Amino acid sequence: MFPVFCVGCTALHPTKIHQNNISSYKKYENLPNMTGTKFPVQMKQISQIERRNPFLSVNVFFYDADMRDICVEYQSSEREREKHVNLLLLEGENGKHHYVYITSMSHFVAHRSKHHAAAHVCNSCHHPFENQQSSTILSQTPCTNDHVS
Repeated sequence: MFPVFCVGCTALHPTKIHQNNISSYKKYENLPNMTGTKFPVQMKQISQIERRNPFLSVNVFFYDADMRDICVEYQSSEREREKHVNLLLLEGENGKHHYVYITSMSHFVAHRSKHHAAAHVCNSCHHPFENQQSSTILSQTPCTNDHVS
């Protein structure tokens, strides 16, 4: 099971060296708790994974070729968990799919803003903010999805 959900290990326990080496994450092979999860992980199982791991929230995005934009496939209803993971769902041939850990939401949503420096992104509505203060204020209040850059 460990190599299959390495995405979760790299997201929850980032390492500065040997990031591509599975042995760097061996001590975390049982985190998150994937008991009862069938592989490959289906979208409907993510809420179950969140329930088994009360410290974890997950968002899943995909690229819609018709809209030529990034869309939300799954958004966690949990807002105040210790760890948050954003994943990109890649779909391949024969209905196979693969999750990729998004290491920088700032880079991921950069096309949505005219601001060229790093942005701070709301995990609820995915709106980019120019400064940490705006993002922090938002994280302490319910997101109303009516932000102005």
